[in-house]
Amino acid sequence: MFIVLPKKHRFFVKCTEERFKQKFSEKVPKLNFNELRRDWLMTPVFYGTVKDNRLTVHHHAARKRDLDSVYFSGAIKPSMQGVTVEGRFQRSAKNTVMAIAILILWVIITVCCFTQNVFGGFVCVALTSLCFWLFFWDEGKIDIIKSYLDSITDEINNDRS
Repeated sequence: MFIVLPKKHRFFVKCTEERFKQKFSEKVPKLNFNELRRDWLMTPVFYGTVKDNRLTVHHHAARKRDLDSVYFSGAIKPSMQGVTVEGRFQRSAKNTVMAIAILILWVIITVCCFTQNVFGGFVCVALTSLCFWLFFWDEGKIDIIKSYLDSITDEINNDRS
């Protein structure tokens, strides 16, 4: 939930850089925090930005407080046949730092519990294992965003206008 190991993703689009940015801006609206909370809280939505040669894509699930979840951050690189977008799925740095601090605290508590009571130590080991699983769980956001990016790519590649 907090830590996501950066996963790289790369896709190719057969169009010009300007056309890709235009189509991407049409498909992925730019929303600020207040608009998202007010207008889109009960509706799933993809949102993001295209600025210079960088793009970001976020996903908000309906009725969830996932405004700081996994997102895709990539660079747009023009090539001879079209545009290549290379990036990775990640979380913000503040989430990662907080998760590491919490994990260190849990490890210290677990060691202290083991020195005082073996049963308490095993309970803490079980809780620590659960915390590790929760911290590295990505909620399926990577697959959702990846399939959305692929659908945009397919739509642009199949567009004949």
